[in-house]
Amino acid sequence: MTTRFIALYTLLLGFFSAGFAQEIEQVSTGASYSLQAYYTLETGDVQQVTNEDWDLAFSNDGVTDAGVFLNESAAFMQNTLALYVSDKSDWSEPITDVSVFTEEARLYNPKENWIEGAFNSVASESDPLDYGWGSYNPQNFAVEGNKIYVVEQRSGSFLKLQIQRLVDGEYQFRYARLDGSNEVSAVVSKNDHAGKKLIFYSLRDQEVVDVPISSADLIFKRYYAPLDDGTGSTLQYNVTGVLLAPGTEAVVADGVDPETVMESDYADQYSAVPTVIGHDWKEFDFSAGWQLDFDRVHFVKTREGDIYKVYFFDFEGSSTGITTLEKTYLTTVNNAEVLEENTAIKLFPNPAQHQIQIEGLEPGAEVQIFDNAGQLRVKRTTKSIQEQFEIEALEQGLYHLVVRQKGTVSIHNFAKQR
Repeated sequence: MTTRFIALYTLLLGFFSAGFAQEIEQVSTGASYSLQAYYTLETGDVQQVTNEDWDLAFSNDGVTDAGVFLNESAAFMQNTLALYVSDKSDWSEPITDVSVFTEEARLYNPKENWIEGAFNSVASESDPLDYGWGSYNPQNFAVEGNKIYVVEQRSGSFLKLQIQRLVDGEYQFRYARLDGSNEVSAVVSKNDHAGKKLIFYSLRDQEVVDVPISSADLIFKRYYAPLDDGTGSTLQYNVTGVLLAPGTEAVVADGVDPETVMESDYADQYSAVPTVIGHDWKEFDFSAGWQLDFDRVHFVKTREGDIYKVYFFDFEGSSTGITTLEKTYLTTVNNAEVLEENTAIKLFPNPAQHQIQIEGLEPGAEVQIFDNAGQLRVKRTTKSIQEQFEIEALEQGLYHLVVRQKGTVSIHNFAKQR
């Protein structure tokens, strides 16, 4: 009996004999990590799609988001999709030199949230109207595309792709071979997929595809993460890990006793960054195989407010792609507020320089303005249905207006110009 098996057996024996409301479940990404697994904590349900089922994902988180993601998953030792920016500005001009699309030029999903993907990663930090693939035009309330991208497919062939615009809730885009042949024009509508934070699209099948992310809390999949290359620099490596689904929050408790650690000690540290759990709860040892961090626990808060303790205690690697975990339901947070889109609230002008007007308020509503780093900049309780806010002191950038009224909370974005 191996040392690892004895340790695992002893750990499981302790769990079962303690009599806690713990459940042991397994989530598989398939042999060679060929699948993506979408896991729901409450039911233990696991829904899977293949890595090739979708290529692009479009954010659907409100009126002002315009995120476009690339599917970075691929089976072990298989090619992933790769994204580059072309130097062409004319769609009709063929792209002939692919030698410029090197590893150094490659774009990746930032993974800081679910509203900024690889196509947004080239946006200027100093321009709040720049979404990377295009810029917001306040005259027609549209994000207008101004870049042509190149997608290297899993087969090694290339496509050029342009997000042409986002207007009236519709992403309009086109893609073709590099010489312009076999062009496809497509539309992905936010309005047709209400309630889904991401809308998935297959370039191969030329259609929106159903990916069960809306009902999932955790996503087991392959994605790129920066790792130490041993020389003091980092390289992007395709890892197998766990991402938080939109609306899920988590916190890591490391260096703890998994049986006695208290969630209350970490209750103020929850984060919605997708990679909070990530991939480093395990590591590969060339002599001993996969080794897990047995003094690490993850507390996970679902979008419904349910809190679970999640403990990973086995990972079988690429042979099966199976992760074995123990989950413990702890409590439910009383979410008195309901996040919803409030179309009655109007902001103008947007972008603004000196002040913004807000219509559709209830007297007594609480209005807060946060900067893009999450810092509270303005707070006021309203007295009328229309209020004016001075923003002269705010720096140029993107801001988030949060309105709390009648037990609901809605978020509205605006840009501050010089």
